[in-house]
Amino acid sequence: MRSPRFQEADDLSAADPVTIIDFDDGLGATTAALISDAAFDEECGGDVGNILDFLGSGGTFDVVTEVVSDPAGHSEFIGAFPSSVELQIDVNDVIITGTAPWVEVSGSIDAEGLLTCSGSGVVAGYPAVTVTFDGLATADGISGTLTVGAGGELPGGEAAIYSVSP
Repeated sequence: MRSPRFQEADDLSAADPVTIIDFDDGLGATTAALISDAAFDEECGGDVGNILDFLGSGGTFDVVTEVVSDPAGHSEFIGAFPSSVELQIDVNDVIITGTAPWVEVSGSIDAEGLLTCSGSGVVAGYPAVTVTFDGLATADGISGTLTVGAGGELPGGEAAIYSVSP
């Protein structure tokens, strides 16, 4: 999870008509605030209901990956997933990368943060293994379902399914 920074908002008083939900000094020279008052859209760089405005071009997110279903016992050979992944956003296109055994996936992200991604790569020594990630990006991080071997490429044709959470 990216660490919000609230110090820039310290000068707000209890009388101010906004509630700061999250604040991040962003990537590069941009600053983004997610607030509850839509009247401040312009000051925050756009529609505060659009998570893409908040996420900008992406960033590094801490993740926890846990086995949900693994009927063929692949997770033992796949190994432990990284504790963080990189989310790269270009308009509505997204790429999620991480160290092995994470396989780079790419796809789309919508204004609500819905992610639909797929890719293929080497998993447990098997080449061209299909991996899908369907999830959600929020101010708290990314979460969803990672399916490794979605195309039946692992022995026995069974996929290993993982939950990904912040």
